[in-house]
Amino acid sequence: MSSYLTFYFVPKKSKTTYKDGEEKEVDLVQEPLRVLTYCRSSEIYQNYYHVLNPAYAGNEEKYTEITESDAERVTKYFLEEKLQPAEKRLESLYKIIKNSYNPDLAEDIVEFESELENLKGVYVRLKYISSLIEEVLNYSDFEKVLINID
Repeated sequence: MSSYLTFYFVPKKSKTTYKDGEEKEVDLVQEPLRVLTYCRSSEIYQNYYHVLNPAYAGNEEKYTEITESDAERVTKYFLEEKLQPAEKRLESLYKIIKNSYNPDLAEDIVEFESELENLKGVYVRLKYISSLIEEVLNYSDFEKVLINID
């Protein structure tokens, strides 16, 4: 059975609307709205799970509220623990092959360059999620962001 990390946005209780020049307060339904979902095999899932350990929902409605700083922590963890070490390893491989060419090492470098590109893509997605959460919490009709695993 597959497991998923899901992000939800929760609307504010009410918002002000303007119609025909009149200001009116409108009540909003505060049900969490599913926005993003990542499967267990994704780096997004793995990093959020490792850093924040979100609530396991199963068949229940359990959530973990996350903040901007939580999302930034996940992004920083990925950068420091996965992306930067991979970049340093590739630099080392370049230095080694520069000094003595080895066809097996050249093949490793090509594979590792591809892996590094994938890691950079994950980092971009993590930064996007972090930025999205900041926008949602500060400049939208939503009051909180929730996550869970089911």
